[in-house]
Amino acid sequence: MELRITGEAAPPHVIELSDRPWVIGRAADCDVRVADPRVSSHHFRVEPVAGGTWRVTDLGSRNGTFHGGERIRQRLVQGDTSIRLAHPDCGVGVNLVTPRSRRPPVGIVSTGGAGVVMEDVVVRRGGVELLHGVGATLPPGKLSVIIGPSGAGKSTLLAALTGAVPLSRGRVLLGGADLADLGTDLLASLVGVVPQEDVLHTSLPLRASLRTSARLLLPASTGRRDRHAAVERVLEQLHLTERGGLRIDRLSGGQRKRANAAAALLTRPHLLVLDEPTSGLDPHLERSYMRDLKELTDAGTTVVVVTHSPAAVDVADHVLAVAAGRIAYEGPPGGLPGHFRARGLGTVFAEMGNNAQNWAQLWECARRASGTRRIAVAPPSPAHGSRRHHFPALLGRNLRLLAADRGSLALLLLQAPLLGMLARLFPDGGGFDPMTAPNRDIRTVLLVLVLAATWLGTFAAIRQVVDERRVLDRELGAGVSPLAYVTARAALLALLVLVQVSGLLVAAMAGRDLPAGQLLARPGLELFLTLTLTGWTSAAVALLLSALTRSGAGAAALAPLVVVPQLLLCGALVRVDDLLPLDLASRVVSARAAFSATAASTDLQVVEGGTDAPAAWHGDAATWLLNLLELGALAGIALLTLCWVLHRRATSRR
Repeated sequence: MELRITGEAAPPHVIELSDRPWVIGRAADCDVRVADPRVSSHHFRVEPVAGGTWRVTDLGSRNGTFHGGERIRQRLVQGDTSIRLAHPDCGVGVNLVTPRSRRPPVGIVSTGGAGVVMEDVVVRRGGVELLHGVGATLPPGKLSVIIGPSGAGKSTLLAALTGAVPLSRGRVLLGGADLADLGTDLLASLVGVVPQEDVLHTSLPLRASLRTSARLLLPASTGRRDRHAAVERVLEQLHLTERGGLRIDRLSGGQRKRANAAAALLTRPHLLVLDEPTSGLDPHLERSYMRDLKELTDAGTTVVVVTHSPAAVDVADHVLAVAAGRIAYEGPPGGLPGHFRARGLGTVFAEMGNNAQNWAQLWECARRASGTRRIAVAPPSPAHGSRRHHFPALLGRNLRLLAADRGSLALLLLQAPLLGMLARLFPDGGGFDPMTAPNRDIRTVLLVLVLAATWLGTFAAIRQVVDERRVLDRELGAGVSPLAYVTARAALLALLVLVQVSGLLVAAMAGRDLPAGQLLARPGLELFLTLTLTGWTSAAVALLLSALTRSGAGAAALAPLVVVPQLLLCGALVRVDDLLPLDLASRVVSARAAFSATAASTDLQVVEGGTDAPAAWHGDAATWLLNLLELGALAGIALLTLCWVLHRRATSRR
């Protein structure tokens, strides 16, 4: 038996109790299958006990089982009973009825639909009030549009509708539940947000990109077949099935707009909010896309569109006009011209810009006269779902993105042997054998190798975060783990740096004697490990810098500024341990620890035939390992800081 949940406007589903146990969940082997992403694979079990009593047991579900508004682990019930899955008010309704009665119970849990109610919403930023006591109702299962002149507060209202901005006063209710009380994962599954910019990696095929999004956004217990079915469902809903194999950057403008909406529809959201989705489209495509959005409401989804287009307003069921941070009109589109004393929809926007304060005050008086009903809501228990499945999904996508951009990949791989050939221009003075002492040429060779590894790691990572900022912000806001994102990026960079350093050393050291090392017997192995860790540490620092910049061009400009100080502070040209300011500054760059590690591994002090060398250059295994530990610590600090930055960014968007 399978129950397909299409929207919160549907009534609770009725299950007749029997004399055997029943398991309800999303998995195919459940007795009752509920096709809703908020429901766990095996959500709860109902089993008979003595005396006409049944035991309801939650099976460790992600979002919880609720009875009478209370989250339960196990409860004995008698007779007709209402159960909610995932949320006490706007979750999936399941009514358990005894065999003698097939009628659903009354008055325990009601279904109010996934309409949106804004009650006295005030938003302040930097001491400026952007929304002034907004009160409005967006009907469930309808297409609503938000219109208004530039600077009217539409973007702030959209952020309030999606829970992305804290409210200074008031609340926003979705299906009777306060957005502020919803857990992050549950809010992400209930509310889908489509910004103006692309929220998918445009270098990947549409179907492959959506499959990765499904793996990240759907519960961990969702099987591969169900994920793929969800992707095919949204492609069919938005008429993109035949375009699923194309790269997103090869889709037409209208198709790319639909692709962005498809990513948000994967979780079957009850509320879908789109910011200017028809911008840049011609009138025909604009009307066609709005009709597609209108079709989504047939499945019970409440759709809200922020727009400047009269054509979009014409297709809508409900209009919310915003002026000067207040509501200036709320109702059917046909009432707009009469309210604003305009000749038609085309002139409404011009009229709204004139005397916006007066229009808002006029409507505010009408709203206060009608009043707004307040709904008491019991806050749900927060959901704590596993996010371990995010790492392989992100790592796989990163590999596909790297392979898809062949030009960048070729540049990354060719840089290493070119820099290695540059190192061959410098004489090695007979190699690393102490018998060639005094040999001061070898220091230059080591310095070039360290700087080359530093550059390779920095260049590979400096744009990775900022270039996918829009995609990352959407996914972090939807509950993707910052730790999984960082570890997936770091793992791919480790593999890339490993390949690059291999090419660097082959080009630089071919035909030359390799250093024996202090701890590992194989010649050249310690140098290879040191340079690999050097490149990876530089990549970790570059990832952090990429997250802190606002554009790819700005991040690329940072790369030389990161590498040049390494040359001055590594200790190969100037003794940095003699001067405290230089010594402190050198501790925050990776090249000092990297060069010291290569010097200790190759016993540079002996090879150069000198005695006055820094302690970090002493040729022994312990010194080499300590320098590697310092490199690892720098990488760890950079990656942990990056996790914190992304966590703060995700928190600020929820």
